[in-house]
This record gives sequence, structure tokens and C-alpha cells, in this order.
Amino acid sequence: MIDLEPVAGAALIRVTAASVFDLSCATNSDRDRERAVRFDVPRGYGGFRSRVVSSGIRDIARLDVRGDNKTLTSVPFTPGQSEVDVSAAVAGHSVLELRITCARPGGAVTFSHAALTR
Repeated sequence: MIDLEPVAGAALIRVTAASVFDLSCATNSDRDRERAVRFDVPRGYGGFRSRVVSSGIRDIARLDVRGDNKTLTSVPFTPGQSEVDVSAAVAGHSVLELRITCARPGGAVTFSHAALTR
């Protein structure tokens, strides 16, 4: 297991501890519809896992886990839904992207115990 270090979009997240970070909803202006952070996937790692907790989601939101610009899994969030375990196979991908798209601004998701696994 390896902790995640962001390589792009790091300014968008707030790291609160090792493998714990927040990703906020975008402002939903014309040019700000989603937020994403990217991580390198070292050779030999085949999986991603994290517990994801939503807060302040006032309408439908979606978390996409992507590998090399391909959606690996999508997780919908609705108001009142609090947490979900997310996992995806990332073998063969060199970049992992976590992207949140929200119908309204103001919400966020917190990733905890986020890691790449062998």
C-alpha cells in the first residue's frame, strides 16, 4: 500500500493528514464546472481504495475515478448520503484522477485512508 501524493490539482485539495484530503465542489460558473486532482500510479500498483464522506452536498453530485482519462468508476452522491467506500482497478494506468462534479456549489467530499494497493 502507498499513500497518494498529488501531481496536479494539489491547490484544490486540503490535506488534513496522511491520505486524508478534501475536494470541494466547483463554483459552477461557465468555466468552473468540476474539480479534480491527479496522482501518479507507480508500476506494480493495481488498485485504488478510499472511504469517501460527503458534506454540504445540496443536490446531486458525482465522483469519477479515472485512469489515464478513462472513467473507471462513478459514484453518485445525494443530499443526506454520508459515506461510501470507493475502489477501482488502476493496473495499467499511469495517472489516477479523482473528479467531483456537483449540481450546486458549496459541498465537498473527504477522502480518508486513500491509497494505492498492489
